[in-house]
Amino acid sequence: MDTGREAAITPEEAVSTTEWARSRSRSVVSETVERLENVGEIDIAEPAVSVSIRVTCEACGRSYTIQDLLAAGGCACNRERGGTDGE
Repeated sequence: MDTGREAAITPEEAVSTTEWARSRSRSVVSETVERLENVGEIDIAEPAVSVSIRVTCEACGRSYTIQDLLAAGGCACNRERGGTDGE
């Protein structure tokens, strides 16, 4: 897997990358739960793993999905302050 990243990214690429990471995380956790069940460490009838990714602004505590953050163009607190630099 290539870990090098270009500085430029499109919103579509950001959503795709985030979705890939979410899906991969879900698969890893699901496989881990299944392995734990197979060796008798846990007993669960129908495990369902869910993973959600949110971006939280530490300045104000608001939380967004990547899609909502992109649609808003950033955190509401940044717009309320009249800036885009996060200061």
